Amino acid sequence: MFRRFLYILCLLLLSINIYASDIDISSFAPKKNWVYKEVADIGSSRYLLYKDTIKNELCASYYSNLDESAKAIKIPSKISYEGKTYIVRDVDMDYTGGGQNIESVSLPTTVVSIDHLLCPALSQIKIPSSTTYIGSEAFSGCNSFVSVEIPNSVLFIGDGAFANCEKLESVILPRSLKGIGKRTFQNCANLQTVKWSKEHKPVRYADLSSDERNNLMKVIPPYLFDGCTSLGINETIEFPYPIETISEFAFNGCEKLKSIVIPIWGKLNCIDKAAFQNCKSLQTLRLTNTGAVDTGTSTILAADTISDNAFHGCEKLVIDWLSTKYIGNNAFMSCKSLTTISLMNTEEIGDKAFALCSSLNKVYLPNTVNHIGSECFFHDESLSNIEGLNSAIKFGGAIQGIFSLTKINYQPLLKSFKYNALSFVKSNIEKWQQKKEYETTAQWKSRVTEKTREEKIKSLTDKARENYIKEYSPKQFSCTIEEYDADEEVYKLKSNNFSSYFYVKVPLNEAQYFKEHIESAVKEPLYCIKNDYIDIASCTFNLNPHCSHPLCNSLISNIRIF
Repeated sequence: MFRRFLYILCLLLLSINIYASDIDISSFAPKKNWVYKEVADIGSSRYLLYKDTIKNELCASYYSNLDESAKAIKIPSKISYEGKTYIVRDVDMDYTGGGQNIESVSLPTTVVSIDHLLCPALSQIKIPSSTTYIGSEAFSGCNSFVSVEIPNSVLFIGDGAFANCEKLESVILPRSLKGIGKRTFQNCANLQTVKWSKEHKPVRYADLSSDERNNLMKVIPPYLFDGCTSLGINETIEFPYPIETISEFAFNGCEKLKSIVIPIWGKLNCIDKAAFQNCKSLQTLRLTNTGAVDTGTSTILAADTISDNAFHGCEKLVIDWLSTKYIGNNAFMSCKSLTTISLMNTEEIGDKAFALCSSLNKVYLPNTVNHIGSECFFHDESLSNIEGLNSAIKFGGAIQGIFSLTKINYQPLLKSFKYNALSFVKSNIEKWQQKKEYETTAQWKSRVTEKTREEKIKSLTDKARENYIKEYSPKQFSCTIEEYDADEEVYKLKSNNFSSYFYVKVPLNEAQYFKEHIESAVKEPLYCIKNDYIDIASCTFNLNPHCSHPLCNSLISNIRIF
């Protein structure tokens, strides 16, 4: 239930606007306030004509090139049509816009938005400083781009804006950026360098007002650098301002990425599924706390939730301390450079979370852990010690599978009461609450209620306790006498079955007789569950069952554990 809650929480975080919570995404699109009027063909160019209802201005969007032989386009700042002047504020030249052979485009300083400029042969573009908005897939598939510098005037970059730009090697992003869409640089296989403009001073979170903080980009969006196999090959990728969530597949498949620096305020909310999956060269994910002095360490990772496959296949990743409530399925699977890891505040660890971590030799579990998933440490051949492992933890599968092909001695866990009881209660309660073949729906609903279910679980637990004591009680109880306290009239004995000590009240005048006959005495032990394992509860010692002497008979009832 708790795992499901965390999963839903993470989804909710990602469903929130990827910008500050009080900013409407559509507010970045200038054309939202424009009213379409008509199409205008002027020379070899086609325009869409609008009226800006906010500014009460006539404006135009460059739509297509009508001259298929043209190699270059120079878009004017304004056009005249039927006696009226229109200011060119937008470019919306999609795949039908005649840009297949265009190698050069000159944009006027009046342009505020670029919805599309799809010219596969275009090798470079100077985006004017008047631009505030770059639309979804604006330059997608511009395979000749080598570098792009986005001016500080740009506030929003839409989904897939530069996706599939196969030759793109470097990008400079504006510090003014309030939001960037998903898949923005997806499959830019040659993209190596991503930097942020130096025109503005680096953001120091503690110095910002509440409004200024809300205007910052807080989420690294889904699939942002997915498939950018050359990213970070020569230098660290660094974000300039605090991030709260790293979304799904954000850096998936960035095989050459070695190091990344992300400022945070305290800790991350979520590292979502496959965020760094198959980042085979990633060694350090450095989280810097912008509200305090940077510790300078690269081996501490703090996030409320680390989702499924988050670091799957990060073969060189090094983490010493991991502070998180939830670790998803396969989260650190095949992280072959992990050696010793200490978990903090962790409550649940998913299936195969640390499987195939061949160098992992020691794990520290906090007492907050309540669930370990199936095959969690599968084939961690160097793993020999897990501190904090105990029977109070619920296991998502057979213990043998969780620790398969490790050096962990898990046999004591198999003999714990909780492990046996959970399995017994779970299987029987599932059978009990199913509707029977000859049971009406009304009868079933009357039989299986919250109250009756609780009562059934209690009775099954009692039965499990009875079964456990019967199964694990020693066939023969033996003990060794240690010492006698004459003042307290107490013998100290050691249980040979449980390697524990217990005490027996023996009157002073009977102490010597007890010592001489204890080995031959008939012992009638009663067992209990203590600290989750079978233990001795009480025992009656019959020192000489064939003796009719009053002293012998008295010892049967007087000598007991207390």
